[in-house]
Amino acid sequence: GVSESAPVTAGGESPLASFGGESDAPSSSLPFTILLVEDDPAHAMVIARAFESVRSVVRVDHYQDGQDAIDALVAQASRPDLVLLDLKLTGLQGLDVLAQIKSDVGMRSIPVVVLTTSVSDHDRAEAFRRHANAYIQKPEGLDEFRAVAGALVGFWAGCHVRR
Repeated sequence: GVSESAPVTAGGESPLASFGGESDAPSSSLPFTILLVEDDPAHAMVIARAFESVRSVVRVDHYQDGQDAIDALVAQASRPDLVLLDLKLTGLQGLDVLAQIKSDVGMRSIPVVVLTTSVSDHDRAEAFRRHANAYIQKPEGLDEFRAVAGALVGFWAGCHVRR
């Protein structure tokens, strides 16, 4: 799988790396870190654009493959502030990624938000059975994504503890 790691501050070069904008979320000199597990590059781009309007300093580590994301989490000394996880992935599926994160004592405290196109009641129930912190159906447009991004960053930036 392809992975992109994009530590960002305002003014970066790549779309996943440049998140300028104002935020109602608590500010910090440390970036708010997100591990995005999304196999659709178009969806990843929309998610990136949504975050640029809600947080001036964000770091997004983007992985298209679930196993690559798990490997990166295991190897990292610091943990992301939030994992955004699609369910329908190539290779290791999102529910399996979720189960691995939540079964590992070193990673289980990382908030995992399932962000998916799935409207399946089974998928929703299974995600919560595997200890997802939230389940959100992907919005249709950029404005809706911005609203979701603002709510997620506002909530998680306000209540997380730096790892």
